[in-house]
Amino acid sequence: MEQVGGEAKELAKTLIVDTIKEWYTYITNYKDNINQLLDKYNELDSHKKTLISKVDREKEDLRKPTKLTDDWLDKVKSIMEDDEELKQLVDKESRIRKDQCCFGRLHCNLHQRYEMSKAAEMNARKIEALINARPPESFITEPLSRSELKSIPTEFLTSLQSRVDLMEEILKNLRDDHVDIVGIHGMGAIGKTTLVKEINVNKGVRDHFDKSVIVEISEAPNIERIQDQIAEQLSMTSSLRDVHATDERAKRLYHSLKRHRKVLVILDNVWEKLDLSKVGIPHPHEKTQEFCCKLLLTSREENVCEVMGASPNNMFKVHILNEKESRQLFRARVGKKGQDENIEKRMLKKCGGLPLSIVALADLLRDQELSMWEDYAIDLEKQFSSSHGAIIGDANRLTYSILETSYKHIQSEEQKKFFMLACLFPLGSSIPVD
Repeated sequence: MEQVGGEAKELAKTLIVDTIKEWYTYITNYKDNINQLLDKYNELDSHKKTLISKVDREKEDLRKPTKLTDDWLDKVKSIMEDDEELKQLVDKESRIRKDQCCFGRLHCNLHQRYEMSKAAEMNARKIEALINARPPESFITEPLSRSELKSIPTEFLTSLQSRVDLMEEILKNLRDDHVDIVGIHGMGAIGKTTLVKEINVNKGVRDHFDKSVIVEISEAPNIERIQDQIAEQLSMTSSLRDVHATDERAKRLYHSLKRHRKVLVILDNVWEKLDLSKVGIPHPHEKTQEFCCKLLLTSREENVCEVMGASPNNMFKVHILNEKESRQLFRARVGKKGQDENIEKRMLKKCGGLPLSIVALADLLRDQELSMWEDYAIDLEKQFSSSHGAIIGDANRLTYSILETSYKHIQSEEQKKFFMLACLFPLGSSIPVD
């Protein structure tokens, strides 16, 4: 029993001594631990600002933060908010030290100092581990995916400033209750469809209108197909399925649209005046206090916007991208860095500032080795294929040239045949792959 009692005393003695040592170490190292925490905190804050600055800069190249970056920033936010409370305690303790002195004239809260010193050391270690785990330079951002680029979110349009400004002007007109019809015109492949698709999902538009529908018209408009597109977006496909008389279908669509107080109808790719009543779209001039139908249309020709009722003040021309915007869109889409800028410049010159041409070129080069880019540049600089020159308009020559080069470099004959077969379907058709 005496032996057991002696061992217990020794153990208790050891624990007491170790506890006292720990207390003494943390209390005497209080200043060093607090200073180390503040240094690590400031270092982490500096790394965070540098990373955020890089992300913001690369948004101009239509790049986005990687998941690794987002996760790291979330952890930084969490730990810095936690340590903000500790920093406040440190500041408070610093003010107290100016007026009080330990072991001297006034009492010093040793327990609080021990807790703070220990917490400071632990948090400094956590921050150091987080600093060491920050994303490598090459993994901070990544290109937007192809699906994301089909309708570029407004936050990524900062590089395409011409499109940002144009979109803001159009949205301003759509919100104006005195404007009934807005027209957008410009050559083919200039980006009109991308613009109206982005407008259709814009939060401001969704908030202002109770319902919006977007319809592809095409060069040879098919009234029944146009009606089907509207019906699908109004969730009334089943009610038109067995109705084939276009006038009856138009009547049902008209009454369905009139159930909403504010409606935006977007007609994309209009080639000639379209009779809205035959489709079942209420005319914008039918506006009352209880109902409003606003029309937004795109066309290659300015006069089509005029005959559809858009006034000169409410018509907007979409211009080609400048050299900087062309380069930024191309680099974001192709997803590569370190390419030969001279070759890039030569190829982009052939795109003529047309977004569709730039996107088609980038998609063509996306999976190609950089060493192959020279071959594509030479192909694009050759004389335009003369056999089709007579039937391809000047506005489409640049786009056609890109697509022709893309087609010629398809390795699989089966893919070439499928491509040609798909071209036989009318614009906007649903192609049965089987």
